[in-house]
Amino acid sequence: MRTRSGLVVLLVPLLLLALRAADAQVEPRNTPPRILSSDRAELHLMPLPVAAELNAGSLDLRRGLSTVGVRCPDARVARALVRFGRQLAQMRPRTPGVRGGRAAFSVSCARRAGSIQQPVEDESYTLTVRPVELTLSAQTPYGVLHGLETILQLIERTDSTMSVPALTIEDRPRFPWRGLMIDVSRHWMPTEVILRNLDAMAAVKLNVLHLHLSDDQGFRVQSRNFPRLHEAGSGGNYYTQADIHEIVSYAADRGIRVVPEFDLPGHSASWLVAYPQLGSGPGPYALARDYGIHDATMDPTREDVYGFLHQFFGEMVRLFPDPFVHIGGDEVSGRTEWNSNPRIQQFIRERKLNGNHGLQGYFNRRLQGILADYARAPVGWDEILNDSLRSPVVIQAWRSHAQLFEAVHRGFGAILSAGWYLDHKLPAADLYRVEPTRLRDVVAIVPDSAHWKSWSIRIRAGEGVIDGTLTLFGPPDRTTGALDLAGTVRPITSATTSRDTIRLVVKSAEGNGALVGVQRADSLAGTVGLFGFTLPFAGKRIGGSDMAGTTVPTFRTVPPLTPESEQRIVGGEAAMWSEVVSANTIDSRIWPRTAAVAERLWSPISLTDDVADMYRRLDDVSSYLTMRGVTHESAYPAALRDLLGTGADIEPLRTLVDVLEEVKYYQRMAYNPAQTREPELRSLADVARPESRTARQFTTRVEAFLADTARRAEAPAIRAQLLIWRDNHARLAPMLGGAKQGQDIRALSERLSSAAAIGLAALDAIERRQPLAAADVARYTRDLTAAAAPRAAVIDPAIPAIWKLLDRAG
Repeated sequence: MRTRSGLVVLLVPLLLLALRAADAQVEPRNTPPRILSSDRAELHLMPLPVAAELNAGSLDLRRGLSTVGVRCPDARVARALVRFGRQLAQMRPRTPGVRGGRAAFSVSCARRAGSIQQPVEDESYTLTVRPVELTLSAQTPYGVLHGLETILQLIERTDSTMSVPALTIEDRPRFPWRGLMIDVSRHWMPTEVILRNLDAMAAVKLNVLHLHLSDDQGFRVQSRNFPRLHEAGSGGNYYTQADIHEIVSYAADRGIRVVPEFDLPGHSASWLVAYPQLGSGPGPYALARDYGIHDATMDPTREDVYGFLHQFFGEMVRLFPDPFVHIGGDEVSGRTEWNSNPRIQQFIRERKLNGNHGLQGYFNRRLQGILADYARAPVGWDEILNDSLRSPVVIQAWRSHAQLFEAVHRGFGAILSAGWYLDHKLPAADLYRVEPTRLRDVVAIVPDSAHWKSWSIRIRAGEGVIDGTLTLFGPPDRTTGALDLAGTVRPITSATTSRDTIRLVVKSAEGNGALVGVQRADSLAGTVGLFGFTLPFAGKRIGGSDMAGTTVPTFRTVPPLTPESEQRIVGGEAAMWSEVVSANTIDSRIWPRTAAVAERLWSPISLTDDVADMYRRLDDVSSYLTMRGVTHESAYPAALRDLLGTGADIEPLRTLVDVLEEVKYYQRMAYNPAQTREPELRSLADVARPESRTARQFTTRVEAFLADTARRAEAPAIRAQLLIWRDNHARLAPMLGGAKQGQDIRALSERLSSAAAIGLAALDAIERRQPLAAADVARYTRDLTAAAAPRAAVIDPAIPAIWKLLDRAG
C-alpha cells in the first residue's frame, strides 16, 4: 500500500548529506579559532561567528540604511527585510538634527532555496561593515536570514547614538539540527507564546521547533478526520489547523523547521480518551491529572490501530511539511497494559518478539512504514533504538549521553538532549559545558569476579515503580559498582559499609544521589536519591560470588567516536517540558539560558570553552531578547506585584527574589503537586528564576576576592551587596501582610538578612586578618545550613559563596 514510498529514497541521501560536516554549508567540527581574543572581547554576539575581524570605525545607523541592491529573489528574504527595517526603526534613538545620507545596504544570495526547508540547507553568510556601507552575501536565503539577525545583535546604542562596528564576519553553523522542544501538552501554550519564542529562536540561530503535541494530559491539534482527539483530549485548549498554518508559516519565514511530535505508543491517554478501542486495556480512559509514567498504551497487535494512524498521519503531513515526524516512543510503562492483556502476550510469543521491547520495535517498524507512505521519516526518543530499526531515522538521546554514542555507532543519525533539559533549571554554565562529541560523566566499572553482589531492586515513586539492578564489586574497603535503572547505568563513585548498612554515592547526569540500604539476609531495603527526590526501594539478592550458579554481570562499554560515527551527530535540542511551566512563566524558563545551547550548536568548538565570556555576552543577549518581545524580563515586575498583593513598592521584594532560584530537577513536584497542575503558575517558585544573575555575580566576586592575596579588588562590591541584603528585611517585612505566601517570603527574607550579616562578619575578619571565634563559626554554620535548605520550592544560591567567606574567616 506504499504508493509513495519511492519518495522516501530521497530522504536517505538527504540525511547523509546532513551528516557530512565537511561540506561547505556546515562548519567542520574541529577548527582553530578565527577570532582574536581582543576582538572577541568587543563582541556581544550569541552565537559567536566562525570568523570575525574588527576594523577601525563604525557605521552610523541613526539615519537608517538605503537598500541599494537585493539580489536574492526569495519571498522569505523580502519579508525579512521588511521586518528588519521595522526593527531598525524601533531601535533608532530620537536624535534631532542628524545630517547626511543613509549608508548603503546590499544583500545577495547565490542561489534559490526550495519552498520547504530541508534538514540541511546552506546557512552560511558573509557580512562586511564599513563606515559608509554594509554588505551581506550568502549562498542561500537562509544565510541572509541569519546575517540579518547578526546585524541586529551587533547594533550598539546609547540615548543619542546607534552604530555597528566596522568588521568582517564569515559564518556558518557547526550542526545542521539546532532545536528547541516545547511541550504544549502538560500545560497549554497559546499560539502567541509559540510565535514570540520563534522570534527568539531566530535571534540566536536555532532552526528547529519541536512541538510536543500529545501526551497523557492533552492532545493539542485539531483533527478533522478524528475530531474527538481534540474535542475530548484537550480540555478545550488546542491549535486549530489555521493556528498550525500560522505557526509553520511564521517559522518558515525565519528559517525554522517545525517538527511535530505525537507520542506513541505510551503517553497516549489523550488519544484513548477519545478512541478507547485503540488501547491495550478495557478502558475507559481519562486525561491524566498528575505527571509521570502512566499505564495507558496503544495496542500494537490490532490492525485497526495502524489503519487509524495511517489516516491520522495522512492528515497531519498536510499541516506539517517537514520531512521528519517525531513518534515519541519513550517511557512505555513497566506496568503497561500489555502485561495484563493475554492476547498481546500471545502475540509476543507467536512472533518470537523480545518481550515488550520487541513489541515496541514491531510497532515502530509499522509506524515507520506508515510515515514512508507520506515521504516522511521518524524521529524518536532513544527508547526506540532496537535491533530491527532501519534508516532513515533520527534518535533523540535524552536518558544519557551514552545513548547518543550508541545510536551513531549503530549507524543512525542522532541529536542530543541529555544535559539540555531546561526544566531541570540548571545554570547556563552547565548547559554550555555539554559538548555533543564528548561523553560526560564517564566512570570505568571494573568487574571483580572474586567479590561481587547483585540485587534486583524496585524503587517506588508515588504510585509508580522503577525497576533496576544494583551491583557492587570489590571488598568492603574498595567497593565500586553500578545502579542500572531502565537501561541507564549510573556508576557508584564511593561506598561505605557499616555493619548491615550500605551507603553509596550514585553518579548521574541529574546530579549525585545517595543510596542507603540495610541488608537482611538476601534482602536490601532503604532509600535512594534520584532527580532531587529521596525514594524508598526494596530489593532481593539475585547473584554474587557467594551464590553458586550465578555469573558476574557485564556492562557495555561506550567506545569512542570514530570520524564516521561523529559525523552522524546532526545536532541537538534544548527541551522545555511543561509539568511545572505555564504560558506566563515559560519565557523565563527558556531564556536567556537557551542562547548558551544555541552557541554550542552553532559556533566552532574552539570558541565555546570560555564560560565567563559566555556570561558576559549572555547578559547583553538577555536584554536584546527582551527588546525583541520575549517576556522573561518584562513580565517580572508584574509577577512581583501579584505576589505582594498591594500597591506598595516592589523593590524590597525584588531584592529578595532576585537572589532566589527555583529548586532543581524534579524537586518542584514534591511541593504541593496540585499547585503545579494549575493553568497559571504564580507562586514564589514561579516568579523566581532558574538561575539568579545576582547570586552568580556575587559568587564570582567572592571567588575573585578569595583568590586575591591583597584582598582589595572585590571587597567594596561584596560589602555593598551584603549590606543591601542584610538591611532589606527591615524594608520588606512591613509589606507582607497581604502577600501571597507571606510567611514563606518573610522566612526567606530573614534567612537572607541573617546570612548577609554572617558574610559581613566573615569579611571583616578576613580583612582584619583575625580569625572568628570557634563558637561564632559553629553558630554561623548552623544558621547557614538552615538558610541553604529549600523552602517554598526555592533556594538561595548565594549561601555557598557566603559559606566560602566563613570558611576562610574561620
